[in-house]
Amino acid sequence: MSRSTIVACPHCRAAAGAACTTKAGNPPRMPHQARWDALSSNLRSRPAVYRLREDDPSFHLAAGDLLLCAPYPYDSKQTVLRRLSDGFDPQCNQYNGSLEFVAFADEYDVEADVVTEAARYLNQSRADYAASAMRLLRGAFA
Repeated sequence: MSRSTIVACPHCRAAAGAACTTKAGNPPRMPHQARWDALSSNLRSRPAVYRLREDDPSFHLAAGDLLLCAPYPYDSKQTVLRRLSDGFDPQCNQYNGSLEFVAFADEYDVEADVVTEAARYLNQSRADYAASAMRLLRGAFA
């Protein structure tokens, strides 16, 4: 499955997992830009399950571990909230390049209360990020 098909296409209404189509029903040369935009937005705003590509012994994580993550607001990382196999919280971030997307948390077999807590964490980290940015801007123009 192409990475762009993780989400439905808002332009042609192709379902998640299905390829985009033109008005004539043919496949376009590339997925619609609206789909790429939707994918980018979803990856920045929804907790997701990722598979770790390589061992990370400093945080007691092994290649293949399934991790529940929330987007890190400051750069291209994910905050690891827990390992799904045992609930272990490594209290770390992982670069996106060291992770393989599996599914969004609400579409994966994760308990609803865990997904709710992950979403709460994500919302709080985004609010903290926005507050920090405002403090920096106020200080720069004071």
